Formats: sequence, structure tokens, C-alpha cells
Amino acid sequence: MTERPISSNSLLPSEERWAWQLCRVSPVVGLIVWALSVRYLLYVLYLTPGTMSWSQGFRWKPAILLGVVSALLPWVWYGSIRLQGVWESRVRVSRLPFAAILSLVWVGLICQAITHERGLWFLVEWAKVRTPNPSFARNTLFWEVQEFERRSTSQTPESVTGLVGSSQMYQGTDLDILARDCPGTAFEKNCLAGFGPIQYPWLEERLASRGFGRIVCWLSEFDFFRDDELPANRLRWSATFSGCNRLWVAADRPLLDARTRWAAIAQGSNWVAQTDDHWDWRATYADLTFAAFVPVWRERDHIRRAAFHYWWNSATPSKHQLEPVLDHSADWDLARENLQRNIGRKRLVELNFAAFRLFAQRMNASGIELIVCEGTTDPRVTSAYDSQYRIETRKRLAAMSKDVGFTYLDCDQLPQFTESDFADPYHLNGRGRTRFSEFLARSIRRHMNRSAAHDDRLGWNSHEK
Repeated sequence: MTERPISSNSLLPSEERWAWQLCRVSPVVGLIVWALSVRYLLYVLYLTPGTMSWSQGFRWKPAILLGVVSALLPWVWYGSIRLQGVWESRVRVSRLPFAAILSLVWVGLICQAITHERGLWFLVEWAKVRTPNPSFARNTLFWEVQEFERRSTSQTPESVTGLVGSSQMYQGTDLDILARDCPGTAFEKNCLAGFGPIQYPWLEERLASRGFGRIVCWLSEFDFFRDDELPANRLRWSATFSGCNRLWVAADRPLLDARTRWAAIAQGSNWVAQTDDHWDWRATYADLTFAAFVPVWRERDHIRRAAFHYWWNSATPSKHQLEPVLDHSADWDLARENLQRNIGRKRLVELNFAAFRLFAQRMNASGIELIVCEGTTDPRVTSAYDSQYRIETRKRLAAMSKDVGFTYLDCDQLPQFTESDFADPYHLNGRGRTRFSEFLARSIRRHMNRSAAHDDRLGWNSHEK
């Protein structure tokens, strides 16, 4: 075969020569990649040996796709070089950055792929076996593909109740008890390690898509009095334009209070604690807004784990590691230290309460019944911080429940948990989980009976009698 001539207008003739040589052998490269994919792709993706026969493997679509893409890449490289030369010879303007344009095209294609249902599933499964369990990152992978634990004693339940919150809610509720004691109701756990008040309005679109008629939350002073900075790493994976807007509304502060800051500068200081703007959060705002529009940036942590954690962490996870665990038991001394350090009059207290208010208002407007339970910790560690934070949280949530319209169950209504009900400083053990689940089931039955009686008084159920 005669070698193709090198374009006289090419800036990098050696690059064009190498690209053309790869084009000549591209069919062989495609076949080799195809065969290697059949043999090793399952292990690369899921860290499990392949079980397909060669005849099945050569018909496997992911292997075919990789082979075709590998065969086409040299031609894309060569075409971009030729196009650069043609453009420079015919158009007397500044050269277009074809490498940058091609990069943007590839980013766009990757964004399209990982937002497609099948592409997202592959990304999640690929990252899942490379992500520590338990961890926040692993929990988000289950949210991405909507893999939630669910129980019901009926094939066609009349309603669905969502159990939403952090690992405290996850480990404090028994789905079997709830489904048994509330026939006709399905229960689903939508929990996330470290689920904070800011994330409620941030994730409300995902929660609304689950078709819940009722949502139960577990909130305490530990949720509202612990943050000084916006948790960008916990928010980025689920960033949306509406979520960013809800965050901005909840913040209810100017990005830059120029008058106050200029007054401080005029007095010889660049920062005063009274400056109540969000100028130092501008990078976080930009990060989250960019993630809302660019899926590659939004899923960057999952992509990083999927692409790079394989090479030095390729041990096949055990059966236990594949189970949905949200948290490990915490050391008592470390727990007391963490509570002393983290719970206080932090900068995000008002933002946390405002964010949960927005979520409660959205649930009320959507006709979703909201039940909020006062969270608790082991009595042996509650003395690590001022009890005033617990009292203030209780009062503010009680007032919010009357103002917005949701049910708040405080410590006087909940079971009186003792030291024997806790597995560690933060989480209930089997005994505590049973007590709380049975109490919650009774509360939900009372709410259902009360709602049914109200409907009867209004005559809404007269057609059923």
C-alpha cells in the first residue's frame, strides 16, 4: 500500500505520519481490543472472573463497542490533523483550536453516555466494587440507580412510606416490623450517610419521584448545629439547577455585602465576623452550579474510582462488603470528642433550618404527609455538648411543624431510650430498633385512621360505602 502524502500545511507532519500508520493497522487493533474485552472486560468492570463462552463473548455488545471505538480512534486522530491543514490553507483567519474543539466533543459524548440509563448503570456497577463500604460515596451509588430497600406485605400496597435520613434512620428502623404492623403500606429506606438538612430540598426531586404518600425523618441537634461550610463534596453528586436555586433561596443572604466589607476595609480590617454575606462561598457556588450543567463534573468522584481505583485495589469484595451498610460503630471516646468539636453555634445553623423548612413546604404543597421524629444519641455522650442546642432544635421544629403543617414527634412522645438501646453512641441496636419500629408503626396507623375519619366526615369516601 502506498503511504499517504503528508499535508504541506500540517503543523506536525510527524504526528500525521504516525496517525496514518495507526489507521493502516486499525482493523487489527479493533480485533485485538474486541478479543481482550471478551476475555477480561467483565473482570475489569466487576472484579469477578468472566463466565461467558467465546461464542457468547464475541456477541457481547460492550466488547463489540470497544472494538469498534478502538478501530475508529486512529481515523479520528488523522482526520483532525487533515482538517486542521485544510482549514489553514483555505481560511485566512486565526487558526481554530481543533484539539480543544475535539476535546469538548469527547466530553459531550461522555456526558451523554453517563446520563443514559444504561451508561449510568455501567458506571455505578463499575464504581461500586471499588468504593469502600460503608462510605458516603458508596451510598450515593445506590441513589443513582434507585436501589433502595423496600418491604410490603401486599403485592399492590395502598400507599408507600419513605424513611428518609442518615445512618441513624437506616439502622434504627426494621422494615419487616413496619410492613407487618402496617398492612397495605410499603416502606422504603432512602437513607444516606451524613444526610443533613441542606440535602432535603437538594434531593426533593428524587424523593418526589418515588411516589411516597408519607415521609418519615429523624432529625436532631446533631444535624442542625454542626456545619460551618457548605458540604460541596456531599452535594456535588446530585447537583441540579433547581437544587442550586433552592440552596440560594435557603441561604437568603447576598453573595457580597459590599457596604459592610468596604466599611471594614476603611477601618483597617479585611474581615469582620459580622459580615453576613457568602463571598467566601463563591467557589463552592460555582462548583455546584457547574456540576448541575456538566455531568462529567457532577460524577467526577465516581468516574475517578471507576477508572483508577482498580489497579491498586483489585481485591474482590466479600459478600458482606456488597451489603448496603451506612456506618460503622464509633469509638466512645472519639464520639465524645467529635460531638464536642462539631456541635455548636456554627455558621450554617440558620441555613439548615431554612433548608428543611423549604423541604417541608414542598411536601405539604405536594400532598405528602411529613412526620419528623426527634433524633437521639446515647445518654452517655449527650453530656459532651450543651443541652441548649437540643432544646432549641426541639422548640424550633415544633414551631415549624405548626407553621408549615407537619407532624413532629419529640422525645416526650417517642420511646424513652436508655443505654441498653444503643449499639454505639449514634445508632440504635436490635432492641432499640424494634422499640422504635413498633412505635413508628403505631403512629402511622393512628395517622392513617385519623385521615380516613377526616375523609369520611367530608364525604370523600361515601362512594365506597
